[in-house]
Amino acid sequence: FSNELMDMSLYEPEDTDDDVKSKSNRTVTVIEDDAEIRNYLLKELSADYKVMAFDNGEEALSAILTDTPDIIISDVMMPGINGYTLCRKVKQNVNINHTPVILLSAKAENEDRMEGLEAGADAYLTKPFSTEVLRSTITSLLANRHLLRAKFSGIQEQEDSVKKIVMKSQDEVLLNRIMDVINANISSPDF
Repeated sequence: FSNELMDMSLYEPEDTDDDVKSKSNRTVTVIEDDAEIRNYLLKELSADYKVMAFDNGEEALSAILTDTPDIIISDVMMPGINGYTLCRKVKQNVNINHTPVILLSAKAENEDRMEGLEAGADAYLTKPFSTEVLRSTITSLLANRHLLRAKFSGIQEQEDSVKKIVMKSQDEVLLNRIMDVINANISSPDF
């Protein structure tokens, strides 16, 4: 167990009042049936993101379809809709399939990871996990989605295809004309 996860039992669930302001307007949906882990993730991520937490996949999916988050973090083993099924449903829906999904699981075998990735997960982290690795994964996935959004919306291509116009002063124009005449006639002894 990482030190962070071992200390998790020391954290008490915080009030969900809006007293704590997040640094970002990005939203993270956390789906975890274990209350301690859910509250730990809520506490750790709420300083940087707006966090919506759910204890089951059915409620979470309904909320995700209504108000699409920027990223989804889901446990794999949950009653009802498990993480794999939730991920498949998100990735099959054309309205929300662009949303990155991080699966968290105690299942650490390669077959389990492959099943998560085949379900469409963008990342698969095993428990116990490092909060720093989770934060880095979130940051990386959000940055990549931003780049893709810019690429496919055409913003980047438009900026690259616009010809830059450089205005020259009258002195520069005159000096350039003089240099052109000199260079063209430099070999002529009559010049």
